[in-house]
Amino acid sequence: MMGLRTDGDHFFFAYAALYVVALIGFVFSATLAAAAPRVQVALNMYSTLFQFNLFFSGYSIPVSQVKWYFHWATQTSFARPAFDALLVNELRGVESYDDDEDADYWLDYWGLEGKSRMLYLGQLLLVAAVVHALALLAATLCNFQRQ
Repeated sequence: MMGLRTDGDHFFFAYAALYVVALIGFVFSATLAAAAPRVQVALNMYSTLFQFNLFFSGYSIPVSQVKWYFHWATQTSFARPAFDALLVNELRGVESYDDDEDADYWLDYWGLEGKSRMLYLGQLLLVAAVVHALALLAATLCNFQRQ
């Protein structure tokens, strides 16, 4: 994370986005732990689903290049709004980002031209609320105690 914008507005926005996505990841793991009958099942589910979320976040493959039958995966990835929010936060308004291309080129490449960083932060907060609700449901409804 070297070379990020250091003014207060951009720094605190990046901090807030990273905090919320870390909170989502923590609650995501707690949800899987509550829903799984054994530790090994929870570990396998976690590694598979977490990698799935990261792969379809838009970082590995831009969303515009994902095949149509996997488009739903980009919409359900909790890492995608965080990645998009951080890209828009760091690149919007920067005139020269790279030696060859400007920041607007990269925003257009990732499909984020004209998008608001606050929209993505709102999506992150919505995902956090949904994941918390799922964790509460899993903790109350899943009971694997033997009788």
